[in-house]
Amino acid sequence: MPIHNLLASSDDRESRALSPMKALDVALFHDLGVSYLRDGKTHSTLSGAGVKLSYATKYVDAELTYAERIDAPSSLREEGGVVYFGIDVKFE
Repeated sequence: MPIHNLLASSDDRESRALSPMKALDVALFHDLGVSYLRDGKTHSTLSGAGVKLSYATKYVDAELTYAERIDAPSSLREEGGVVYFGIDVKFE
């Protein structure tokens, strides 16, 4: 069976053209890092983990990321997690 038959609507009155592709992606991540203070000698490690949800269509890419600190020096500690949101719009 041709791919356009698989992607087309079941309603015969509608166009048989390919529908815009959509993708939903969920990713878990763990980050490691090293921070150096201004003196260049003192350093510490830090780490974090989170989840990233991405959604893409032909014209829009959107992502939502939540990150939580696992280990960080006391000077970098923050309360709670961090939420990032990004959206890209494509014009053709």
